[in-house]
Amino acid sequence: MDDYVSKPIDPEELEDKVRRFLDEQLDFDVVRALELTGGNTGVFRNVAMMFLDAAAGRLEAVKQAVAASDSEALENGAHSLKGVAASFALHRVSKVSASLEQAGADRVWAGTSQMVADLELCIAAGITAFRAELGSKSEQAGS
Repeated sequence: MDDYVSKPIDPEELEDKVRRFLDEQLDFDVVRALELTGGNTGVFRNVAMMFLDAAAGRLEAVKQAVAASDSEALENGAHSLKGVAASFALHRVSKVSASLEQAGADRVWAGTSQMVADLELCIAAGITAFRAELGSKSEQAGS
């Protein structure tokens, strides 16, 4: 974290700086995700819930495609994940998905198992970040 909060410390500014730092670490840009949903927290919540519901199935489809050496299924499954990840500013998920999509298009299998493992970790981090943000939005709505 290359930022600082000057004294006297403003709690809101400190929270903002820490949140930005954590977002960078989790590869999830809350501000960008809200911008992409028109700043509407209700829309963000609904779309995030759809991602949470669909992520496991999409990841499983990519895993099965790699296991079966099915290049078309890998390309399609990875493309789907890439698009959803880009919609939520999940940059690492999008990047790894793009690499898997290209591997499917090129029918290159070397390294795809590691990419799938990386994708699984990135998606798990994204899900954790979404759940934390959704919980934060619920608490704010209740205030």
